[in-house]
Amino acid sequence: MRVKKSVINGTPSIEFSDRIFQILIRDMENIVVLKLLRHNIGFSVLQNKIYSLRKPLSPF
Repeated sequence: MRVKKSVINGTPSIEFSDRIFQILIRDMENIVVLKLLRHNIGFSVLQNKIYSLRKPLSPF
């Protein structure tokens, strides 16, 4: 099994094999996911907030 698609409580779900999961995790280690609730936010504001919260080792 590489990928298994299903629906759990009405929500689509995808289950990956361990090999595929490790590839996805490796490629996503530097991703930031944001959900902005109907607000526009400038990049500099976002960047300053991330730097103040996380102290990244390298710049964006």
